[in-house]
Amino acid sequence: MRLGLSLDERYEQAYQDILTKPSKANMKRYMDLSKTVAECDMKEAKAKAKAATRESDKGFTEYFRAYGSKTPK
Repeated sequence: MRLGLSLDERYEQAYQDILTKPSKANMKRYMDLSKTVAECDMKEAKAKAKAATRESDKGFTEYFRAYGSKTPK
């Protein structure tokens, strides 16, 4: 592992290593980093979705406080 590089930099380097020096070890490193990158991306996406849902819920709460939730008869 190369110290000091970000995850994205290590991922890109692993990809370049596969292209220039194809080997089982390089492929394994690339696949491991791919999994890690995917997990990080999913975690970030879930956090953003959760934050967006909270904001949306706040909007509904404010609307119903202001206008009530009367249903037409």
